[in-house]
Amino acid sequence: MRPAGPALAVLLAVLCMTASLSGHRRLDPQGSAVANGSALAIDPEVVPAAFSRESAVAAATVDPFRRRVEGDARRDFDAGIAELTRGNVIAAELAFKKAITPDDDNAAPLAYLAATYAASGHDAEAVSAWRMALVGGGDLPQIYLWLGSALARTGDGAAVESTYAEALASWPDDARFVIRAAAYEASHGSGRKAIARLEAYLAAGHDDPDALYFGVDCLRQLHDAKLFVRGAAEDLALARGWADRYARLNGPRAGIVRRWIEQMEAAR
Repeated sequence: MRPAGPALAVLLAVLCMTASLSGHRRLDPQGSAVANGSALAIDPEVVPAAFSRESAVAAATVDPFRRRVEGDARRDFDAGIAELTRGNVIAAELAFKKAITPDDDNAAPLAYLAATYAASGHDAEAVSAWRMALVGGGDLPQIYLWLGSALARTGDGAAVESTYAEALASWPDDARFVIRAAAYEASHGSGRKAIARLEAYLAAGHDDPDALYFGVDCLRQLHDAKLFVRGAAEDLALARGWADRYARLNGPRAGIVRRWIEQMEAAR
């Protein structure tokens, strides 16, 4: 679905307005975590809270978007990527706006226009632009990843959950969405729900190192807080099984995982 000319004009007017909000307050990268004993800490190495400009301009991230842009719009899109790579977010914003053209697939320039907002701490504006990008770019999982993280930073919990649910409906085997959905649940007081989500995914035969690592970490934190999914012994057995699978996959933090298991065993 592509926006018609009048709709595009309205879109550009909205984006021009939001881009001028240089005084917009940057929110805590962790979002609005629930302040209670069952809210778990999330390892930023597994689920980064902040927007990563470096990751956004990496070739593997850019290429699926760039392939959708043609003609003169590609020249402007490439210019925007170059400016964003250099950290010139204002110049990048102008270039991506030039790449937005009537009657074309504008998902790519809109998505990266949103990236310029996120890179400068304007998450609310980034959310608006990424939602517009989904009109024609719903087949691009990266938009959902960016949108979900930005929504978490703005504290819109219901929208975070619906965004990841929609993404998982399209990509049920994508560990990135499983982990992010579970991480949001765990950090907002639903650690047991997060474990259930991870357990279902891992029981289906998905050997993802990050999911295994995150699962053991959640069980360890719940165990430390004397909160259990099934019981102390059963949770320890589940954590051991995930730790063993992580070790067999040569997970990069096997030593940390092993120490967590030892701590859980010592606390019995």
